[in-house]
Amino acid sequence: MNPVLVKDNIIIPALVAIESYSEDAVDLVWKTGAAESSYKNIRQIGGGPARSWFQMERATHDDIWSNFLGSSRRMYLVDGLRDLSRWPGDFGEMENNPFYAAAMCRIHYLRVPERLPDKNSLVAQAHYWKEHYNTHLGKGTIGGFMEDVTAVL
Repeated sequence: MNPVLVKDNIIIPALVAIESYSEDAVDLVWKTGAAESSYKNIRQIGGGPARSWFQMERATHDDIWSNFLGSSRRMYLVDGLRDLSRWPGDFGEMENNPFYAAAMCRIHYLRVPERLPDKNSLVAQAHYWKEHYNTHLGKGTIGGFMEDVTAVL
């Protein structure tokens, strides 16, 4: 899949649907997919648990549903996910529905209290991704994020 088309035709509509669109958000979600899978794999290489271009694991997906989306203040997110998905809350949607996967990636970042990094700072985005998405437990690196994103651009 052409990464530019993903940004315009999948990520932007998904973020609009969950009322969480901003240029910084679109860019970070798009670069997360570039770093996690280069928009080539929807299953983790080596048989791991991660799914979608954004390589979200079931535990993260289910935690978002159990501990973040249950708040009445966030029903707009649930409503948006329902608009994007036949089976919202089903982990299988991560693999089969790129709109749902992009929205869940954005929601993962919504749980972070820190402001999103500016879309024009790849270094800041790489640090933010490593700290809040890939985490210290993940194999990804800040340098790898920047290399992967640059390769896809």
